[in-house]
Amino acid sequence: MADNDKNKAIVERNLIASTCPQCGGFLALKHGGDIKCEYCGSSFMLNQAYSDSDDRVKNFYELAYTAQQGQNEDEAYHYFTKVLEVKSNEPMAWFGKGVTTLGRSTALSIYADEALASFHKASEYATKQSRDSLSKEIYRVCIQYAGDFYNVLKKREWLDSSNFNSIMKLYLSSDKYRPLTIEMKKFLADAMFRHLHLVDYREKMNNLVQEIKKLEPKYRSPEQVFSRQVLFKFLGFVIAIVAGIGLIVLIAIQSS
Repeated sequence: MADNDKNKAIVERNLIASTCPQCGGFLALKHGGDIKCEYCGSSFMLNQAYSDSDDRVKNFYELAYTAQQGQNEDEAYHYFTKVLEVKSNEPMAWFGKGVTTLGRSTALSIYADEALASFHKASEYATKQSRDSLSKEIYRVCIQYAGDFYNVLKKREWLDSSNFNSIMKLYLSSDKYRPLTIEMKKFLADAMFRHLHLVDYREKMNNLVQEIKKLEPKYRSPEQVFSRQVLFKFLGFVIAIVAGIGLIVLIAIQSS
């Protein structure tokens, strides 16, 4: 077999699920042309990827990814859903539906539950070889969207119990697909503490604090940091009062 033939392998049904038949890695399908696996470097021809019986699935996928490239989340969501109407066990259609569900969300209306349900289905139907790379993508998407929503809402002071809860769901659910980093756990513990007046995440916050302290015993929880800040402010206030009284007494003595 020629080298070119080896590099341009004929892909069968597993490419419909957007997984590399060589290494099982995640494949980002694009409209037309070739596809290259970012994990092992293998290349595949899109027009070789589907059998005749999968024409509808192929067309719906191409329309969905083309809509995504044009940032038309509603249309992409529609075509990922059409794929699932034909084949309900397509992991990449579930993944695409989850991504576009978040893409269709607004900061004031976050469809976290629907997106997470779609990601769960994607992971459930993924092959053993592709599940790890797919989980990595789900984690990335959850963290990215949660961070974007949080930053916008916090900056505009639009956080409320509903959207804050949706954001925390995205952050915490991502841990099912990739372990949260220690810095992310610190960020979440702090965010939960700052917004206890919106949603009582005290138990989850304390669990995160304990996990962090196992790795960093000297770590101070948000409550400890807050208590120290209050104490220092109080001491500063007392010192200011004492200094003021002392100044008054000194002036009185000098005037007498």
